[in-house]
Amino acid sequence: MNQYSAICILLCGLLFSGFAWAVDDTPIKKVVVKEIVPINNQVGLVFMGSTEPSIVVDQQAASLIGQIDKGDRLTVLIDDKNTPHVIKQLKAVEKPVSKRVRIITLLMAAGVLLVFALIASKNKITRFVIGADNRYSNSKTQVVIWFCTLMVVYIATLGLRVVVYGWDFFGGVGITENLLMLSGLSALTYGAAKAVTVQQEQTAEAGMTGQKTRAQNPSFPNDLFENDAGELDLGDSQMFFVTVLSAVVFLLTAFHFLSWIEYANDIYLPDIDSTLLSSFGLGQGAYLIKKVATPLGK
Repeated sequence: MNQYSAICILLCGLLFSGFAWAVDDTPIKKVVVKEIVPINNQVGLVFMGSTEPSIVVDQQAASLIGQIDKGDRLTVLIDDKNTPHVIKQLKAVEKPVSKRVRIITLLMAAGVLLVFALIASKNKITRFVIGADNRYSNSKTQVVIWFCTLMVVYIATLGLRVVVYGWDFFGGVGITENLLMLSGLSALTYGAAKAVTVQQEQTAEAGMTGQKTRAQNPSFPNDLFENDAGELDLGDSQMFFVTVLSAVVFLLTAFHFLSWIEYANDIYLPDIDSTLLSSFGLGQGAYLIKKVATPLGK
């Protein structure tokens, strides 16, 4: 072995030993507090499924330590090699919310939106989803469904933060990138569909194409799945299905998310997966392409 090989081996050994030293093998856990016990003038916690107490030594989390109660869920970096166990880092404190409270809060949030809709539409909320042809509009319906779902979850989250922590935590609720993109796609589809319809109507008025017939009465849910001739429309059906699916999945995810309210100035609403986002985009895109390619009244 020459001196260069020895130097390389030495450097590799130092590199791997430094990496092993830098990596903390202490796992991050989510635990639920079963009991709070003082240990040597320090905060001691006993978690569900354990009988050994743990001492909080993270002095930087003093504000979080003061919020801990029985039944709270903590995100901790804990060293359980010694007795008592040592909580090296306290990363988050979350308060539990019962199913009953979550259901009531979501219903109240929906009630707030309903009252606003009734006032804005003069007690005729179907005006939000009826198009100029006196039919239920797919573009209007999908934006109403998604907007209402997002706003119900947002208002419920605001309300629960105030109920659990007080008015100092009113606000500070953000949305993730996927939610922002999905909301943007919904608004884009509505705006683009409106622009296409206006252009087609102007072309029809110039005598270049046929006129769009006006329905005698709106027909729900047929208008959302059929074209003007009463035939099943794949583009409309696909967009409506994906929109409803996205709303239901997000609502169920939010219901689970609201079971724990984090003690933090800023939080984010639950995210949606990329598969659902992609499906939503495909449904909206197929609808718009179909609308552009199909003559007015067809």
